[in-house]
Parts: sequence; structure tokens; C-alpha cells
Amino acid sequence: MAGERHSQGRLGRFSRWNVLRIRRAIDAGQLVLHCQPTVACQTGELLAAETLVRWQHPTRGLVPPGEWVPALETTRLCGEFNLHVLALAIRHQDAFAVAGVRMPLTVNVTPSCLANDDFCAAVVDLFGDRPVEDVRLEITERTTDINTEGLRSNIEELARRGFHFLLDDFGSGYSSLVRLANLPVGTLKIDGSLVSDITWRRAHALIVDTVIRLTHDLRQDVVAEGVEDSGTWLLLQALGCDVIQGYQVARPMPAEQFPAFVQAYRPAPPEIGERRRLDNRRRFDRRSV
Repeated sequence: MAGERHSQGRLGRFSRWNVLRIRRAIDAGQLVLHCQPTVACQTGELLAAETLVRWQHPTRGLVPPGEWVPALETTRLCGEFNLHVLALAIRHQDAFAVAGVRMPLTVNVTPSCLANDDFCAAVVDLFGDRPVEDVRLEITERTTDINTEGLRSNIEELARRGFHFLLDDFGSGYSSLVRLANLPVGTLKIDGSLVSDITWRRAHALIVDTVIRLTHDLRQDVVAEGVEDSGTWLLLQALGCDVIQGYQVARPMPAEQFPAFVQAYRPAPPEIGERRRLDNRRRFDRRSV
């Protein structure tokens, strides 16, 4: 708890001293997007890309979001920041189309903004008449900690308008099966902290297996994050995962490089025979626990 309070204090000081700099960074176009692709687990087919914001600082270079986004979320600038990132994603998608690439993008949206009626109305206005399925909204699993009727009704309203929601970071410490059932999300993303070691930690493999089964029963798709080797990909195939994301496919890249990546991409899923698939499945079957 003491360490947690210390961390919050540091974020508070960062917020007071640097919000003006972030506003200037937005105005100066210093916030940039990187893209990390997601692919079909069974076939390797390229499906979409997650957009990840970076601060292209004039002297520090690329500043990762963990150093400044958490503090930003507690300020009045949060809504403006989220809308700016959404606008960047739309702009890049238009540029991708000119380059002959049509690919859905996912954008992280800050939890507190989704509970704000004005922010949600601004999102609708931002998209105007363009297809909303081109840009999907990722909400971190801790979004469900904001247990307000306004948050739920706003997400439901956006879902009715055609927006697709992904529940991110599932299994990172805030997980609740009740929360999973209470929000209109179409896709669940299992956090890399659970996925990365499923080939040698039986307990994590069983948890991932359970989450995949349950999510499919709820008629939702599953994305496994943090796939960094072919063995992990192979096991996720055996467990019936829908989509994967991680360094085994590609590292995040500047958005400007993404069209060239798509055009050069060739699916390369790990080879697996039916006997190997069944052997892997049996290895983590509940009856053998």
C-alpha cells in the first residue's frame, strides 16, 4: 500500500507539472500512433491492428504511454486526448485506404471518458457518416471498476450505433466473470501476463482454457495477447483461441509503415497435425488435473 501511495503521488506531481506540455504536444502533432497487427489463430490471416499512442518528444524521443497516460487520465484534458487519438486513427485509416489497405483499427478509450455523456456524443459526431466498424473501441478491464449506470448506458448506446467494443487486459488483476457478462462487448482480450507462459505453467494454461470456453459460450471472440513464440501459438490453436497478438506475429510499428507490412505479409501459422493438436489438448484436460 505504501508503494501504491508513492506511485499515485508521483503521478499527481506529473499531472500538475506536465499537463500543459501534453496539451502543447497535441497541438504540435507530437502524439503519434504505432500499429500492432492481430491475426486469426488457426490460419494466421491478418484481421486488424491495435493502435498504440506514443509521444514523439522533441528531446527525449519516443516516450511510452506508461510514463504519462495514467496521469493524464485524472485531468480535464483526458477527453480531448481520447478524441485526438481517435481522430488520428481515422486519419491513418483514410491514408491506408489510399495505399490500397482496408483494415479495422482498435483504439484504447479511457474509462472515465466513457462515463461522460458529452464525450460519447463527441465520438458519434467525430465519426459522422463514416462506417463505425472501421474503428473499434478497446476498454481496459478496469473500466468495469467504474460501476455507474451512466457508463453502462453509454457503452450500450454506442454499441447500438454499431460500435464494436473489446474488453482489454482480462486477467491482469481486475477480472470478474460478472463484469464480463454485464458489458456489451463483442471481444475479450486475455492479458499477456496469463498467455506468455501457458506452455510451461499448467495453471495458467487451464485458466486460459476456461476463459476461452466461457467467452465462446457467451458468443464472444477471444484475443490472446503476448504471443511471443510458436509454441504458445500452437497451444492456443489447440485450445480453440480465435485471434492472437504479439511479437511472434509483429512488434508495434509506426502507423506509416503499416500499409507496407500488410502488403508484404504472408500468413505463417505453426504447422500442427491433428494428432499433435489432440495431444496438446489432452495435456491440459481438466480430467488429468
